[in-house]
Amino acid sequence: MDEDEKAGPSWDQKLASDWEALQYAPPDYQADRVLVLALVRRSGFALQFATEELRRDKEVVLEAAKHSWGDALQYAPRDMRKDTQFMLEVLKHCPHALNYAFNWDKNDEDAKLEELGGQGYFCGRRADPEGLPFRGGQCDPEMGMQCPSCERFQSGGNVILLQDRKFMLEAVGVQWMALRCAEPKIKKDREVVTKAVRKGGFALFLADEALHHDRELALEAVRQDWRAFGRLSERLRSDPELAEEAVRQDWKASAQLPPGLREDAKLAEELVRQNAMAFASLPTKLRGARELALAAVGSDWRAYEHVLEELRGDREIALLAVRQHGLALELTAPGLRSDRELVLEAVRQDWRALKHASLELRGDRELLAEALRQSGAALRHADEALKSDPELVAMAMKAHWSTLGVAVQPEHPEHDGLSHEFWLDAAERFPGRGTRPRPARVAAG
Repeated sequence: MDEDEKAGPSWDQKLASDWEALQYAPPDYQADRVLVLALVRRSGFALQFATEELRRDKEVVLEAAKHSWGDALQYAPRDMRKDTQFMLEVLKHCPHALNYAFNWDKNDEDAKLEELGGQGYFCGRRADPEGLPFRGGQCDPEMGMQCPSCERFQSGGNVILLQDRKFMLEAVGVQWMALRCAEPKIKKDREVVTKAVRKGGFALFLADEALHHDRELALEAVRQDWRAFGRLSERLRSDPELAEEAVRQDWKASAQLPPGLREDAKLAEELVRQNAMAFASLPTKLRGARELALAAVGSDWRAYEHVLEELRGDREIALLAVRQHGLALELTAPGLRSDRELVLEAVRQDWRALKHASLELRGDRELLAEALRQSGAALRHADEALKSDPELVAMAMKAHWSTLGVAVQPEHPEHDGLSHEFWLDAAERFPGRGTRPRPARVAAG
């Protein structure tokens, strides 16, 4: 075994196969910007093994965040996670980036700060005559008693991201899910919530609970995403305008309609306009409405199956169905199966519809001829008398020679139906096919 084999794979080979090898790699590898960029693009968590200098490199951190759903931000320095523009950029790619933003900070006197009503950041202490904060008392912005330390914090452009109204307004405009991380007082801010809801309807349910019942916000949410309708209170779901907006976007919203709106004719029309098969889920009363049935069947013949029996005898509705699918004739009222025009429309669409015609019409020569033009197998649905018609049988055989087995074989050559010569001719034209005509159903004399 030579020395190279004893040494094992190189660091380049190890890192090519496993990014976690960076943890044990020599320092020059951990400091190699090109290498670390390549590794964090494979897994953002490789950032934790890079040098501190690279963990302060915004491009490297951004790439790591993109490839870790933002979780690599935990390895970035604190000041970077306080940077408003950087965090907004990360937020474009990582919806949960603000999980790693700071929601508290301290002034230069090491006092913890809090944002108060959009007026700035205050430590809760006030200044003495020398400009130093007391160890108690209230730092009151309304009375002009903000301490110099807090003023210095603000004058430096610092903000506490999740408490800062201006930042959160920008953040929810980039990614509505940013509202999830906001401080409670921000979640009560109507302007912030409205902007978030216009970006994503479900942001409404990340806001303060009191805003969940706000009709205007609910309407904005449903306009942005109809699925938000299902999360609203029953009171709001009973609002006709909200319901109509949801159904207008997607008929499946009808599943969330409260009982009081399920029989609303206007909503039913919208449902059927979008999806004719929504007709099947309508209440019985609406499925008996002729105009709705016409609209549904006109769009999709399958809706005819859900039309009430009292409308199955409506000739106009039946025509709409059979012109789309001939076999819909089976669903019509028995009386319509004797309607020659209706049956002819059905047979033109599908020869198999002849099977569902009345006995009288199955003996109609023109109807059978129309069916035979599509398939010789239509002969099997014809009246017995027509199965002995040489012209029709020849037409059937032209398409399918095997329909000889359906034709009526006469008992005697002088029979008025198919002659002995006809069968001899057929046998010569289709030799050796092995299909025998069935015997006549008339008993031998």
